[in-house]
Amino acid sequence: IEAWITPKDRVHDNKHVFGWPGPSSLFVRIEDSSWTYGLSRTGAFQFVHDSSPLTPLRRVHVATVRTGKEFRLYVDGQRVAGNLEHDSPLKPQRQPFSLS
Repeated sequence: IEAWITPKDRVHDNKHVFGWPGPSSLFVRIEDSSWTYGLSRTGAFQFVHDSSPLTPLRRVHVATVRTGKEFRLYVDGQRVAGNLEHDSPLKPQRQPFSLS
């Protein structure tokens, strides 16, 4: 999944950007206003995040990739994070795909 995004400001609460809230979602993390890609699994939550905070009003291309064994986060075409996926299944999808 990919999108061009221009964040208006840093966040004061975790902010969903796109995906399926619950099983698989891109969001901005409150701790450091960084792009974060999370997978919610039965009994566990996995995430990867960009170590650089977002820059307000700077348009960026953000992409998330799942290979089945690994999940990755790209910002402006550069891989900024990745991790191996756990074996447990994703939580059931209860909401439709959404954009914020």
